[in-house]
Amino acid sequence: MSLQEEFVMNRTCIETDNFLRKEGFTCREEDSTDCCRLNDYEKEFRRDDSNVMFRLVIRFEMSISDCPYGSYEDNNSLYYCCTFIEVFHRGLEIARSDYDYYYYYGPEETDEKLEWIARYSLKVNSYKEIQAFMATLI
Repeated sequence: MSLQEEFVMNRTCIETDNFLRKEGFTCREEDSTDCCRLNDYEKEFRRDDSNVMFRLVIRFEMSISDCPYGSYEDNNSLYYCCTFIEVFHRGLEIARSDYDYYYYYGPEETDEKLEWIARYSLKVNSYKEIQAFMATLI
């Protein structure tokens, strides 16, 4: 079963949104008034011993119609576009511990200065493949 079938054909917009949010993704909608816009579901992966942050993105196109008598589900359709990973440098300072582990820190924990490095397309066919990929990032 393809991701299009898994996410869109077998679920409504709200079910897909709820499912991905329960999996730890946040939704970022394109700021647009167009009837077609992008919805990115993002999940970030960081570790204390790395100055790299990965952002996994599952991208959908949302098509919106304005039927005044239709429900939200009647007026909104999601179409799977792609999955990709973005790589960022976190811009934190290095501290050495007693056990030769390196920890990265800033003046405050939220002081990351994310610098985009690259984006890589992921050729995945199912959500199970996405889960397997996420397990390698933890």
